[in-house]
Amino acid sequence: TSSIKKIADFLNSFDMSCRSRLATLNEKLTALERRIEYIEARVSSG
Repeated sequence: TSSIKKIADFLNSFDMSCRSRLATLNEKLTALERRIEYIEARVSSG
């Protein structure tokens, strides 16, 4: 039926949206981690 297809389409687009947002978040976290490691290295080396 069409309602099941609508639900499936919604879930698919929701899934893609979540994956995209998580990927962006992951990139930001990775960049932050690198920055923190850099700062820690500078601080510990004096």
